[in-house]
Amino acid sequence: MTQECLQVLQQRNEEVDVIDLHADHFNPVMSATELTNWRTKQIVDPVAEDYYQRLAQADQIIFIFPIWWEVMPTMTKGFLDKVLSKSHYQSSRPPISYLRNPELLPLLSLVPPHFPL
Repeated sequence: MTQECLQVLQQRNEEVDVIDLHADHFNPVMSATELTNWRTKQIVDPVAEDYYQRLAQADQIIFIFPIWWEVMPTMTKGFLDKVLSKSHYQSSRPPISYLRNPELLPLLSLVPPHFPL
């Protein structure tokens, strides 16, 4: 699915910045220090901050991930928790994000993984 999406975007001459959490060895688990940083609106970790800065420049964000047993993978959940941290929102009601309102396109696979018996 990812490769097909990239091919279509390249055919349209779209500029593409791919964030591959597995290739980057992204750690979705928040350490005690990172959780404290999240609560006090500080940068959670430098990798997550880099991801946020890249998203902040985007006109369109495409999330590609599977839904297994009715939930997103831990890697995706950790990405959202770390990257979209409190440090990137204004204190207002409702909270206002510093992203530029990019178009958001989630592409989800609902096929469970195959485990050989």
